[in-house]
Amino acid sequence: MRGKFFPAPVFAALAALAACGGGGGDDSAGAAIAAGVPNTDIFLLSVKDIDDSPDPANLRNLTARPGYDNQPAFVPGRQALLFSSIVDGRQADIFEYDFSEELLTQLTDTEESEYSPTPLGPDGDYSVVRVEQDGAQRLWEFSRTGREPRLLLPQWRNVGYHEWIDSRRVLAFLVGDPSQLAVIDIGSGIAEVLATGIGRSIHYRPESDSISFLDIIEADRPVMVSYSLGNRERIEIMEPRPDAQDYIFTSDDAILMAEEKVIYVATGRRTRWNVWADLTDYLPGPISRLALSADERWVALVVTVAEGG
Repeated sequence: MRGKFFPAPVFAALAALAACGGGGGDDSAGAAIAAGVPNTDIFLLSVKDIDDSPDPANLRNLTARPGYDNQPAFVPGRQALLFSSIVDGRQADIFEYDFSEELLTQLTDTEESEYSPTPLGPDGDYSVVRVEQDGAQRLWEFSRTGREPRLLLPQWRNVGYHEWIDSRRVLAFLVGDPSQLAVIDIGSGIAEVLATGIGRSIHYRPESDSISFLDIIEADRPVMVSYSLGNRERIEIMEPRPDAQDYIFTSDDAILMAEEKVIYVATGRRTRWNVWADLTDYLPGPISRLALSADERWVALVVTVAEGG
């Protein structure tokens, strides 16, 4: 199933789709989640040099409409962004925005809800967390054409977020009380639990064969952690911003983390956070997520907007 195509601007396309009732059926699990999600927009910030503070004037709202637009992920090797959107009030579908052609494509149109799109390469294949009609949250793979979606881990029904280590291993946030961080083998489904009580931001860092996450209960305070998959060494990186969870790494090993409407940066010895971009006068609400394009020319921000804002 090939999704619908819409010309830019993205807001007009999404608003038109919502008005005509586009999207899949009203599955009970997807509808229940859709009813409880926040009102969020995706903003794009153009960056000239990731080492310098960006110009806030280069910020634009990609999805300026009431409703849920979230979980942006840049496609490596292409000027494109995947994200999850609820445009009909019933369930979430995956969209792709092509920067070069200013074209929006709806990639999924199913009876289930798809979240957390994660590109598998420049050809357009991607994985998602699908909320199935019985409430299970399982990992699926889609081609860009939407044909023949494939269930990857049938035995794991509580996948929240994920990041690929390689073609056979996935790093997964497993929903529970407490939450767990696990490396799961795609072939066998066997999971190695590495930590419990983690934040939702998880990262695989191939240059050091390590993962990074926010430890929120095992330490005596929240702390960013690096964990080597080779020698199983756990290193505390630094304390996060007080009221933040999501962070990203740059190619030169700096860390960007947002709190309220400000993006902070930590470099070098990681002893302090400095202001990288103060967007207080440019955003309608706090930043909840960040994503960085491979060429480091774009930062995607998810911004929570007050109802009616």
